[in-house]
Amino acid sequence: MTVHNKMISSTQNQYLFETISWIRLIEYLKQENTIMKNRLSEVIEEINDKHNLALAEHFQNLFIIKDDFFDHVLHDLNKESEKWKINSIEDSFTNELIKTYLYLKDQIDFIEKDYITIKKDYFTYLSSLSSESNPIN
Repeated sequence: MTVHNKMISSTQNQYLFETISWIRLIEYLKQENTIMKNRLSEVIEEINDKHNLALAEHFQNLFIIKDDFFDHVLHDLNKESEKWKINSIEDSFTNELIKTYLYLKDQIDFIEKDYITIKKDYFTYLSSLSSESNPIN
């Protein structure tokens, strides 16, 4: 194996490692999403005003959309992972693989930032429900 082929192999291994890491991240976020939906179904019974009910519905819809989006991203990542495995055996990769990798990297960056914001907003919402039902005098 030449030095150039070793560099290609090392780069491919890194791309494959990152792709597999992203798969684990999305699977984790799907689990988190399920936990947050379950928590919402627990508290929704205690909501008795239209504004908070509308917010609960907003979060419920958001979680459903995220589930669907995560499924699509997982599909793309698994497909990409297989391509990297095949190409690492052949010691080659194409511009198409690199473009897809960069596209997925941007998507993952967006997903992480977006999910942090959603989670923060959701927990703030749940806290507001708590404080409304148990006001401190």
